[in-house]
Amino acid sequence: MLPVLNTANVTITPYLSSANNSYAILFRFSEPLNQASAQLVDNYSFVNTDIVTITKDRADYLGYSSPGVYLVQLKVSTGPLTLPAGYTLAVSNVSDLAGNKIDPATKFITAPAQPIMALPANGQAGVSTNPTVSWNSANGALSYHLQISINPSFSSFVKDTQNIATTSASFGTGFLSGTSYYWRVAGRNSAGDGAFSNVFSFTTLGTAPTLSLPLNGATNMSTTPAFSWTPTTGQHHTRSNWRPTRLLRQNCRHKRQRRII
Repeated sequence: MLPVLNTANVTITPYLSSANNSYAILFRFSEPLNQASAQLVDNYSFVNTDIVTITKDRADYLGYSSPGVYLVQLKVSTGPLTLPAGYTLAVSNVSDLAGNKIDPATKFITAPAQPIMALPANGQAGVSTNPTVSWNSANGALSYHLQISINPSFSSFVKDTQNIATTSASFGTGFLSGTSYYWRVAGRNSAGDGAFSNVFSFTTLGTAPTLSLPLNGATNMSTTPAFSWTPTTGQHHTRSNWRPTRLLRQNCRHKRQRRII
């Protein structure tokens, strides 16, 4: 019998019924089947269905379709929800007319669901130049594919990392200060990559300014001092935060006293 492992051997189409969402799943086998085994719904099982309850309504052996192709149609319903991405459909105990059973490892695996991004939050600023990004697990995913770019079209990549076994990734190099980055993630299993997540962005922390004037430790300064510093990278504004030294306070006091005399 032809193993049921890919979309060439399985076709899934919605159909109208009294249920909210119903599907007809068509299996193609290479040998004529024992009708009783082909029509036993317990011989078809779903795993990794996320929050969706899949009800197996009935299985029909449709028989010969074309040379070397014999069909079974399984009808299922999912209530108010749709079939989830990332589920696996296993076929077991279906036998041909000679009593040979299908390989118990026969499975139809769908690509993973779309991951949901977590951190950094979309549009977050002040992110470290050694960032850690994270996302929620995607149904059916065995690993993840992460892409980070300086443009939202992802025409080039700062990072293009595959086969990540966890739901986060940390980087120690490769990111510039005060720069905006875009990132997305896709789940992966033996069926391939699922859909990429929504695109998130973050901006790394800008460089600190370098103070120019007054010089560090300068004395005899004006009571209305002027300050200057070198421009920063990735900052839209700069805030000064200074406190007069004890010597500056004393100088200012002496000048006020001289004016009073």
